[in-house]
Parts: sequence; C-alpha cells; structure tokens
Amino acid sequence: MNFEKLFEKIQNGRYHQANYQLVVICHLSQTPDLRDNKKAIAQALQDKNKAQKRDIGHFMNCPVWRVLTDHKIITKISDGYKLNTNLSNSQKKKITKLCKELIK
Repeated sequence: MNFEKLFEKIQNGRYHQANYQLVVICHLSQTPDLRDNKKAIAQALQDKNKAQKRDIGHFMNCPVWRVLTDHKIITKISDGYKLNTNLSNSQKKKITKLCKELIK
C-alpha cells in the first residue's frame, strides 16, 4: 500500500465506536521501521484508553488486529505487526498528525 492509499483509508475510515485502529496506525507510524511487538502496541492502546479501565489482555485480544490485517493496513510478523507501506520521515509525520487529529 502506498502513502496516498493509507492516508485516504485513514481519512475516510469510520471511528465512531473506538480509536483502536487509529492508535495502532499512529503507534506504528512513529517507530523507526514501522513495526513493533504486539505487547508494546497493546500498551499504547491501553494508554490512550485509560478511561475504559481495561487490562492489557483486553487490548491484546481485541478485534483491531484482525480488522487492520483484513484491510491490509498491517501485517502480522513474528512478534508483532508492521504497517504495509514504506514511508519517508515527512510521510510518517503526516500520518501521525492525521491519526492524532482523529483520535478522540
């Protein structure tokens, strides 16, 4: 997936119920190689959703992983997930900015 398609998918996504997809994409877009282990991403989800008072297990097993994988936005790797794109530093910043603007 190229930058334009990813940006468009984020921009046109439906995030009425939860911010989980945006948090995962934002987290991965801020890593040097667009990948991280599942526990670190789940921790980011928990941090952004403190009001829910859920344990890390909830975020480790929620549907966001399947949804983003099915939409080909992320790919499962040995110990976690990676974004399905290559981004320049300026593109990373644009994705991160958009996600943060959309996160409630």
